Amino acid sequence: MLDASKAVTQRRLLTAELAKMRIRLNRPPPDITITKRKTGGVRFNATNAKTEIDLETTKAVLQTYKIFNADVLVRSDASVEDLIDTIEGNTRYIPCLYMYNKADTVSMAAVEAFSEGFPTHVCAATSEGMGLELVQECMWAKLNLCRLYTRKPGQEPDFGDAIIMRRGATVKDVCLQIHKDIVDRFKFATVWGRSVKHAAQRVGLSHVLEDEDVIQLTLER
Repeated sequence: MLDASKAVTQRRLLTAELAKMRIRLNRPPPDITITKRKTGGVRFNATNAKTEIDLETTKAVLQTYKIFNADVLVRSDASVEDLIDTIEGNTRYIPCLYMYNKADTVSMAAVEAFSEGFPTHVCAATSEGMGLELVQECMWAKLNLCRLYTRKPGQEPDFGDAIIMRRGATVKDVCLQIHKDIVDRFKFATVWGRSVKHAAQRVGLSHVLEDEDVIQLTLER
């Protein structure tokens, strides 16, 4: 969370401090493969014409890590920093949502400038309750989470107690989240929501669920 009136400075400082700890924000890992060999020197191949590194640069960087024989394959638009990150192997690439609070204290032009970075940038004014729903939705999307609701036979879904799972979760994942023994007794699941073609569709353990699906489990006795 950043102060909208100091957003540019705070964002720069935050990004720089995290970079020192080898944390990259809103960037995918570079697609670089380094295979060490015993002999033959450094062989370099880049399938992306926009990549910033070449054979000589790669050899110079590898030598600083005492790597003199290796096959290097670059499939992305990579920089020297990306190459170093790949060699060291301890860099984390994580999603980040910049929330600019106190948006009611800055001009509309500033708010619009922040919003150009949507969905990684979002404005709010917590004291006024402004923009909080949008922040929540962006957080769900950025964290790659989904809310799943359970239903008992003959009862309404329990919307007050969601099961939080990663997107791409299956019925089996939900069963294991509830209790590991459920999988062995599983018969079928009935699902309502966006993941099925029609309401109350019967599915198996491998069915992939979507956000806000309702699931009812039927087990063997």
